[in-house]
Amino acid sequence: MEILNTTATTPVTEPTSSVTADQLQLAQEVGHAVRAALDTIEARGYPVRLRHAGDYVIAFYTTPAQGGYGPGHGLRWYDAAPDATTHFAVVVLDAVDSRFVPGLDVELEVWWGDRLMTTRLPFEWDPVAHHYGIDAALPDARRFSVVIRIEAPTFLRHDQVNGLRYTKPVVVTLPAVEIVQGR
Repeated sequence: MEILNTTATTPVTEPTSSVTADQLQLAQEVGHAVRAALDTIEARGYPVRLRHAGDYVIAFYTTPAQGGYGPGHGLRWYDAAPDATTHFAVVVLDAVDSRFVPGLDVELEVWWGDRLMTTRLPFEWDPVAHHYGIDAALPDARRFSVVIRIEAPTFLRHDQVNGLRYTKPVVVTLPAVEIVQGR
């Protein structure tokens, strides 16, 4: 497995005719709250790995498989699949203010030896930290390598100066990750 990491960049953030310094400060405060949420996840025993790539800071962590609400004759609870052992979570933050970036296409590769699992991670609302995530079945606990790929989004960005960000896909490799398994 080749280790790939997109070079970190820092998008422009400055007051303009569309956004004031006070509004930019408020965005920073929202981002501090998101970072505090990640700290609480780590305090619960789920290590959070952070990487700055492109215009993002990407946080990766795992928990035991957990199920969740999803569509099906209205919104209903789905237990984790019987063979699911892990919940993968990727929190994508703006590199400047640490606010969560919604509407992304996030793909996860998990490697163990020469074996590979690839999956798309849908957005998941979470009471602590919104993330892109999914439950999955993995072999017995051992070290894994994780590759996170994020496509350049197609959503609109406001502000002629500050909105020029997230223009390229990014890749982050996390070698030798211990993945939490359980139910």
